[in-house]
Amino acid sequence: MEAFSENPCSELPKRINKNIIKQVIKLLQVSCRPIILAGGGVRASKADNEFFQFIRETRIPVVTSLM
Repeated sequence: MEAFSENPCSELPKRINKNIIKQVIKLLQVSCRPIILAGGGVRASKADNEFFQFIRETRIPVVTSLM
């Protein structure tokens, strides 16, 4: 994936890799102080609702970039 393509979201895989999701869950469970750095990609990918649901359920602190 090119870093500065015009539509980076179009290059993302269409299927979710369940193994990666399982790895992320394990890492979050054992982390002492997780934090989420959210950027403009959340809005660009139209994943606002899913993102907000995730942070409400996990209660992981969030910081945002200037995007």
